[in-house]
Amino acid sequence: MGNLLVALQLALAVVLLSCAGLLVRSFIALTGVKTGYTSGGVLAAELYPRPGQKATPDNGTYWFQVIRNVEGLPSVAAAAVSDFLPGSGYDWKPPVALAEAPPGNDILAFTGNISPGFLRVMGVKLVAGRDLSWSDTPQTPRVAIVSHSLAAHLFPFGGAIGRAIRIGRDPDLQEVEIVGVASDARLFNTRDPSTLAVYVSMSQDTRFDSWMDLEARTAGPPESLAGPVRHVLDTAGYEYAFSFHTLDQVRAQAAIDARITAL
Repeated sequence: MGNLLVALQLALAVVLLSCAGLLVRSFIALTGVKTGYTSGGVLAAELYPRPGQKATPDNGTYWFQVIRNVEGLPSVAAAAVSDFLPGSGYDWKPPVALAEAPPGNDILAFTGNISPGFLRVMGVKLVAGRDLSWSDTPQTPRVAIVSHSLAAHLFPFGGAIGRAIRIGRDPDLQEVEIVGVASDARLFNTRDPSTLAVYVSMSQDTRFDSWMDLEARTAGPPESLAGPVRHVLDTAGYEYAFSFHTLDQVRAQAAIDARITAL
């Protein structure tokens, strides 16, 4: 009986160690994944609507001014806004297809609204075409940037620039011109290996949205920007910063459940 108990204990110990090893290995793989963007040196502010606001500003004009004021702060190299917090686990994947393609040819791709300069803030390079511009307005044709992997899927023989795609069921996004192709990056969800992505021009959306995230890249400690950025937002008067995070903190938080499980 004693020998049997010892054997059972050893068997259970081996199973436990094997499971622990797999969990630790998965955690190390998650924290070491190549995201394709540079999180270091970036402060992100989650913005919420300010109570009592009355007027609704023009989306492009308003955010252009906010970003320029943030970029005017000492040590800030670039700033941008988006409707998702990079690396936080954003998971909206509407169907995307060529504008002229019949139904049933769609592929799911991460989709986010971004301001001009967002990819530069995140350290994501353009491999073809141009960046979004503040001259892309509601009065001009809708434009977007696609990731390299999505461009390769939709246009295996090249020639993505200038072609039109449809995104989801939004009537305003049924014919969106591709003006740029960006390098692949796991900007939305670091756990998801998919790099199929569409970045839609926020400045062309007529619906003002104060539920945004502001990102600022700085040469100094990112945390030191919190006070000055809060002042810029207070002066603008339409939203306030609900919370501040460095993007390194966001990545660490996204892996917290894997870390706890491994421990």
